[in-house]
Parts: sequence; structure tokens; C-alpha cells
Amino acid sequence: MGTNMYFFRNPVRSVVFFFLLIMEIFTIISCSKKSPDAPITMVPERLTITAVNESIVIGGTTTFILTYFDGFGQEAPVPNGIIWSVSNPAVATVDQSGLVTGISEGQTEVMVSYESITAKTLINVVADEAQIASVTIEPGRSELLLNETTTLTAMAKNINGDIIPGVVITWETDSAEYASVNAASGFVTANGYGTSNITAVADGIRSNPAIVQIIRRGDFSGSNSKGSAKLKVENGILTLETSSDFSVSTSPPDLRIYLGNNRNNVNGAVEVASLNQRSGAQSWNVASPVTIQDYRYVIVWCKQFGGTYGVADLGN
Repeated sequence: MGTNMYFFRNPVRSVVFFFLLIMEIFTIISCSKKSPDAPITMVPERLTITAVNESIVIGGTTTFILTYFDGFGQEAPVPNGIIWSVSNPAVATVDQSGLVTGISEGQTEVMVSYESITAKTLINVVADEAQIASVTIEPGRSELLLNETTTLTAMAKNINGDIIPGVVITWETDSAEYASVNAASGFVTANGYGTSNITAVADGIRSNPAIVQIIRRGDFSGSNSKGSAKLKVENGILTLETSSDFSVSTSPPDLRIYLGNNRNNVNGAVEVASLNQRSGAQSWNVASPVTIQDYRYVIVWCKQFGGTYGVADLGN
């Protein structure tokens, strides 16, 4: 009580006290005042399928790991109504629980469908351990910048997982406009922005594809941010991602991520998402008709008050 009376009896201190109080209230109100979050971009639902064993003997069986991604691009429970099929039932059959049984030597695609969505993988059926049961591409660089190169390697294995020496392997790509591959050496060249599925083949047995994405990438500059950002096309969807070491100043409210062509403002830029987390790896889908080549900069912008708090230059 005495302290409060002291403030009121001292005109200068009273004015300062009320000024600071008003400023604090104004700051709280202004920092909490925020325009609506950027809407989340919806994407097509999709399925992925992976065989527990990609090769079986005649009469053997295997099952699958099935994953469903909803319209937000998030993993969700697998819906009812899944339909299983095979491309060549003379090689293997599949029941509606997803159990595959080997019938004769060869290779067949196993497909799973839900409404208009389809995913597929390969199953090899062998008679004995002398035959090629699988062709496996060794893990390598899955993301390349434009004009970068890498070399893929692969090996043929029998049903026991042993490498079969001396097997000639050839290489194919489904999208040479994005990533071409030398048929004999597995040497890959990044030709354009997009995704290529590259396959190794040995004695008629094909590998499941190695997915190679040609991306754009840039590091954040300035004192308010660090880390990097990249744009890539995945499953036909343009995606913007930040790196695990990404961080930005925690001071300003209402930060947004933009794609633009002016590093100093967001005039003509497209708003991608609200930056609800100020650090770490994050991913956002970018709504069409934006393409991977339309914008040069990833911009962290304070939408409420204006101002740039981070810029990553993706290059020309």
C-alpha cells in the first residue's frame, strides 16, 4: 500500500509507471493480434507398399507393410476397402488379406488399390538358391542439385541373401528428362527438376526402383536465421522443407514462409505456410500452379508488422 501511494504522490514516477503499463498492454495486444494462419495445402491421398520378403520359393509366402497417407500428406490408419491383385498370377497369387504365395519361377508385380489410388511392388519366385532371387540397389544419394552426378551400384542375391558374383547388371530410368543413367555403369546425371525412378536389371530380374530427386536448395543468411531450405517434387507434389538445424528469431509474431523473387519483401510472392515452429525440420506442400522453378527465394516474413527475418537463395 505504501509503495503504491508513493507512486501516486510522485507525479513523474506516476507518469512513467502508467506509460510503461500502457506500453506493456499495447505490446501484449499487438503481439497476440494475428491474421488467420495460411491454409494447409491438400494433396492427393496415396499408398505405399513394401514386401516383408521380396523373394520367395515356390510354395512360399510373404506379406506386406502397407502405409496410407491422407489428404494432408500425413500417415493415417489404412482405410477399409483395400483390393489386392498381381500382374501375373501364373508366378504368384495374392489373397485379399495381402498374403502372396509363390506358384512358379519368375517375377510379378503385386498391386494394392483403394478407390483411385494404386501402389505396387515386385515379388520374385525362385525354385532354388542357385537362381537370382533379388536385385538390390545399394543406398546412395537420393537428392541431387541440377547438373550434379552420382553413380549407383547394385548386386544380385540368391534366396539366402548371398551375393551371386559375375552377374551383368544394366540400368534404366523412367524419366531421363530429370535423371539419366548410363545403362552399363549406373552413372546418373541430374538433367531437370523432378523425380526419376532408376532400376537395375539382372538376367530379367528387376530391382525395386531407387528414387532420385532433383532439387533446389539454399542456405538461410543473416543474423536472425540459420540452416537451409529446399524445394523438391515428390509424388507429383511440390514440397518446401527446412533442415534439422533451421532456426529463426523468436521475437517477432506472425512469421510466415513465402516463395518470392525479391529477397527484401514479399511483393508478388506466394505465401506457403504459417511458421508455427521457429526451429527444426519442417515440411509444407505448395499449392499448384506454383512450380519448382517459379521463385528464387525462400523468405521468412513477419506478416503482422512486415520485415524479413530469413532468406534462403535457391539460385537461378
